[in-house]
Amino acid sequence: PDIFYSPDEFRRKDTEKWNEDAGLFVKRSNNSSDPTWAGYGFVEGIPTGMHFQRLLVDDPVTLDNVATVDSIRKVEDGFRMLTGIKDKVHGSITRVVTTWYDASDLSKTIIEDHRYHHIIIPAEVTPEGVGAFDSIPVYLTREQLDDERMNYGDNKYAAQMLQNPNIGGGSSLNVEWINYYEELPKTLNYYILCDPAGSKAKR
Repeated sequence: PDIFYSPDEFRRKDTEKWNEDAGLFVKRSNNSSDPTWAGYGFVEGIPTGMHFQRLLVDDPVTLDNVATVDSIRKVEDGFRMLTGIKDKVHGSITRVVTTWYDASDLSKTIIEDHRYHHIIIPAEVTPEGVGAFDSIPVYLTREQLDDERMNYGDNKYAAQMLQNPNIGGGSSLNVEWINYYEELPKTLNYYILCDPAGSKAKR
């Protein structure tokens, strides 16, 4: 009774509609009309008119939403829209649990944001504590890590296990590959690149 409303109390109408959309209501010192707990979709389905003191954003970045520049931006825009459901009166804390999949995804944005306290635990680290291949195992054994790396491949292992997709190789442009010429070489191949996509994107 000190946690849940009984059928004859004035908030019983809130407890009668417990579900994923309306949220869950229990007794608390804050007399807010917002639910005590609620769960919503991250990119789509963020409610309007509600204000929470604690936001837990779990896995906003996935393999599916880093496939294109547009999908990466959509996740970042959705994250920015969470500002609208923060409790401005009593203050709000945002906690994000994420994996860094792409060199320019939301995880990178959060890592570069000095307002967040970062806890980054790579699966293996250098003596200085930096995630790196073939380094000191943190939680798993060397054999387990080698098996994980074989299963993931270097690119995914760098993102999932080392928390740094930049060191995986092969997934982004290396600036050192670019060459500039005052004169074109005598032997030169010309290419036309065609993208036969059936839809138009913003970029």
